[in-house]
Amino acid sequence: MPKTQAGKIFDWVRYVGSTILAGLSAFVIIYSIAHGLAALPGHPLLHYILLALDLLLLAYLEGLQVAILALENVRSNTFSHMPRACVSHTLCTARDGLNVQRFLVGRQFLLCLWSSFVLN
Repeated sequence: MPKTQAGKIFDWVRYVGSTILAGLSAFVIIYSIAHGLAALPGHPLLHYILLALDLLLLAYLEGLQVAILALENVRSNTFSHMPRACVSHTLCTARDGLNVQRFLVGRQFLLCLWSSFVLN
């Protein structure tokens, strides 16, 4: 179903607003680290490295979550011509999805732990 004009305008406002908000957030974080306002003691270079690692870990785990949830309902014989993919898919979806649940719980725990470390 095609979007209405109001829907297109709303999407544009949402995209521009979220881009501005993300840019301002990045500016505040970079400015705060540069002016010594970070709670963690240390050289600003250390804080920038930790910020980059935090964002990289977050992006990696979010991508893994999307990939695993998307492949949860796919049959493993789809990947029969790719042995490594078939084994990985079988491992991820084994035990009636229990491994997926374990991954999601572990992912959430790791994100909370790492984020609280960075925030403090």
